[in-house]
Amino acid sequence: MKLKTKRRTVLKWLAASVPLSFLPKILAARTDDIRHILPTVTDTTFSISVSVGQPRSMLQLLVDGKEVPSHPVGWTAGKWREWYPDVVAPEGFVGVVTNEILSDVQGQLTTSAQKYFWQKGWWEQHQRLLEALVKFRQGSRMIFSGDIHALGAVNIRNSGELAFEKPVKSFLVGPVSTSDATWPSAARGIPASEPGWLTSDELIATREVNGFTIFEFEGLVARVRLFYCGGYDRSKGEDGRVQQVDEITI
Repeated sequence: MKLKTKRRTVLKWLAASVPLSFLPKILAARTDDIRHILPTVTDTTFSISVSVGQPRSMLQLLVDGKEVPSHPVGWTAGKWREWYPDVVAPEGFVGVVTNEILSDVQGQLTTSAQKYFWQKGWWEQHQRLLEALVKFRQGSRMIFSGDIHALGAVNIRNSGELAFEKPVKSFLVGPVSTSDATWPSAARGIPASEPGWLTSDELIATREVNGFTIFEFEGLVARVRLFYCGGYDRSKGEDGRVQQVDEITI
């Protein structure tokens, strides 16, 4: 049985039923001015738009009281607000590390050092999301995201204590913001790599180039094409046109 209702009714229900922890919160400063919080409902999505006048602190989205990192599943660049505890540190170092952009930190990715202000709850949320994906999606499983400024694809076989009989495919869909300095190599001192608490197979090598990804779904088949546009070496006269395409059929 399908429940038919109007969007206005859904908005009324959301106003009455959605927990306050779902709504964005302005932290610390009392003088922050929230001008509006506007839920938007379509047939398949629910989103919240927030307008803030002269914020003096960080705007966070909490889902059921949990902060949600924006970084992709399957890669780490040693950033603070990732799912993973990996951080760039000298070999054998076990203290606290603040891996700031362009900080010239020398070392390698490790989980032995302590990433400053990293919260284990982010990893626990990562585990819950993957476990739910595997449990409720019996066919092919895939995740796609960005914010690592690269293109690539992996099969995730193990995540901490979770072992997947059918691996979860994860895609880096590509940036339009990588220069000849490269990112995150130039900014973090290391390329995006496999997190220490994951085991994965490389489907498509991770490359720090400009590009984009197109997903096509037809019946039971998904076709994934990664388009490489160069842009990391201006001496080659690259002008943004597609130079290579990799394809995976799921």
